[in-house]
Amino acid sequence: MKYFFIPGRNYDLSKAEIVSVFSTFISSNYNFQFSDRYILVDSKESPEVITRVFNRLGGFLSCGLIYDDVDLIIDEISELQRVTFGVSIYTDLPKNYSKDSIKTFLEQLKDLLKSKEVSSRYLMPNGLTLDSAQVLHNHLIDKGFELVIFDFKGKKTFGRTLGVQNIEFFSKVEFDKPYTNKEMGVLPAKLATIMINLLGLKDGETIWDPFCGSGTVPLVALSNGLNVLASDIDVKAVEGTQKNIEWLAAGNQLNTVNMNVFQFDVLNPDGKIVSTLRKTAFHGLASEPYMGPPQFKRMSVTKATKLLSGVESLYSNLFLLLENLKLYRFKAVIVVPSYKTFKGWMTISLNSIVSKKWKVESNLKEGDLHWKRSDSIIKRNIFVLSKKN
Repeated sequence: MKYFFIPGRNYDLSKAEIVSVFSTFISSNYNFQFSDRYILVDSKESPEVITRVFNRLGGFLSCGLIYDDVDLIIDEISELQRVTFGVSIYTDLPKNYSKDSIKTFLEQLKDLLKSKEVSSRYLMPNGLTLDSAQVLHNHLIDKGFELVIFDFKGKKTFGRTLGVQNIEFFSKVEFDKPYTNKEMGVLPAKLATIMINLLGLKDGETIWDPFCGSGTVPLVALSNGLNVLASDIDVKAVEGTQKNIEWLAAGNQLNTVNMNVFQFDVLNPDGKIVSTLRKTAFHGLASEPYMGPPQFKRMSVTKATKLLSGVESLYSNLFLLLENLKLYRFKAVIVVPSYKTFKGWMTISLNSIVSKKWKVESNLKEGDLHWKRSDSIIKRNIFVLSKKN
């Protein structure tokens, strides 16, 4: 069978994520076909398995099953008495799909369903595509269907959506948790999910976030079945992360997992805690350090230099500590910021924070992995590092 995945706006990051997740959770043979707007996967796995894999992802909008013909989708739907449906179109010729032509096509589908004694109503896309909220709130996956049309270079391919991004979970983690310190900056829940997935950890393994802040990485990790170590120099952040975890657990969104939240300063590490870490089996690290308060305009070179110096100091001490812990087959996914100044973008070299005992994952060197919005003052550069043994 062939499946499609629609990536978010940070394509290289999404591509790296799906490669990591498939290599971790899919043992059977599969083959990727990459294009700019979507990713196809040939796999023997069932739609249920592929949907479960998709639900782990943070960098994708939707996934679905490819069909040879629209009629095959209609035949499946004809078993229902009433459906709601819609269409999303991905094309290199958007001018060929006017609002009127899309409506005409949907009316034709409605008539076809009626001929099979299926009552239906349809949703018009906002532009060429439906958004996740439309698909979820109108139950298109479980009580209807979203037809996806890929029209590139004169060739049309059809698909039916199996799953869409869980925007409610990501929104809840970012905006509804009881403790948030916006002055410290907030790691997007989708990015936290991607970073965790880039580690390639399996359920029951342990992840450490040494700069946990309000706990976005721990919350996502626990929700995905990982055990968690979470620490921060700020006692309020430690207490807030603990409170947020208890809040999420109360909503029955946590699997059976273990966690330990504690205060820890990587610049002045407590010997007892270091000794405990040395005896603790943990398998990966994902974190974003303090990068300064949210920025809304370009900053001075002096200010950017000061912030970058702080980041460099945190990471260089952290990686020296990790080396002393004598970890085996260990990966770290970190955010290194770039700041937009009056004289252009400024960042720090990876060589200034890690020794030659660490290497950048080879399959990621071809892509510039970063998380950035068009008007951002801070760009998050993502690095996946593995410990040389």
